Amino acid sequence: MIYDLHVHSNKSDGKYDRYDLIKKMIDSNFEYASFTDHNYISNLNIYNSFIERQTKNKLKLINGIEFDVSNFKDMHILGYDIKNIDFIASVLENIDKENIEICKRLIINLREKYKFDINLSDLLNENRQISKGSIRDILVEKGYAENHLIAGNLYTGKNSYKYEKTKSLSYEEIINLIKESGGLSFLAHPSTLNLSDEELFKLVKNLKIIGLDGIEVLNTSKTTNKQFNFYRDISSKFDLLESCGSDFHNNIYTQKLGIENEISKKLIYKIEGR
Repeated sequence: MIYDLHVHSNKSDGKYDRYDLIKKMIDSNFEYASFTDHNYISNLNIYNSFIERQTKNKLKLINGIEFDVSNFKDMHILGYDIKNIDFIASVLENIDKENIEICKRLIINLREKYKFDINLSDLLNENRQISKGSIRDILVEKGYAENHLIAGNLYTGKNSYKYEKTKSLSYEEIINLIKESGGLSFLAHPSTLNLSDEELFKLVKNLKIIGLDGIEVLNTSKTTNKQFNFYRDISSKFDLLESCGSDFHNNIYTQKLGIENEISKKLIYKIEGR
């Protein structure tokens, strides 16, 4: 089975348009895929119509989203097969309005403090999301920072000038929101949490009690073989579903779009039977 359940487009911090990514998937004979853009979800009808016009290929899209988490550093929660898309979209729209204003103030602060030639139009002209991630992109592209890590540390992170934390939901709120919307919640790339095996085990146990449905056991951008085996052990222990994805953003930071295995079959078949 060729598929990818963790793909980012330019609807969040990915480089490519969804239509271009769909073409790549069709050319590579994908069977399933999920766009999991950060804090963004939309109806898939227009993309399904596009697939039908392009080819008789059996590519099926699963609606998805990746939530940023406010109360646990570097945690992300994936949501799959959301039934009430409008409900989640409305919650995110309100948060997004607050974050756009924070980013606008950040741009003003960068111009005021460092005399950087950066404007809101730099994002709008490139059709980018108004986010701290996009601002870091611009800072790197204009040569004000060597890389995204430095851009974050110096100019957008908690030690930066006039720092404002962007708004996001707690993992409890996210898991409950996904459940209320008829979807399935997954812990994304556990390796980024930098926990010991014992700490991760306890965390997943707690998340399961709250309502977590699964774990991303393989993220080809972030998972070692040892971690992969441990995550599978945890998912078995707590009877959780398993997902796999590339976490594709662009050709520079992600080696390959797509996964070829049978690990996510149980999840995919569950979604198809719901």
